[in-house]
Amino acid sequence: MKAAAQYLIGTYDFAAFKSEGSSVKTTVRTIYSIDIVKNGDIIRLDYKGDGFLYNMVRIITGTLIDVGRGKKYYGYP
Repeated sequence: MKAAAQYLIGTYDFAAFKSEGSSVKTTVRTIYSIDIVKNGDIIRLDYKGDGFLYNMVRIITGTLIDVGRGKKYYGYP
């Protein structure tokens, strides 16, 4: 999850990580950091950025959880 999260750090067009029907002017956002901390069975994700689209953090979190569970892959095989 931590390695996959590093691919999201920076300024990108996050159109794929917004809810349908959103009417924002631009989907370009900057994510400064994503900190992932595990404490027992609890995993906490802390996001820092210049702004987030509606449901963007929820969608990214679900995607990172899928990566952690091996359901999705990142990078090169």
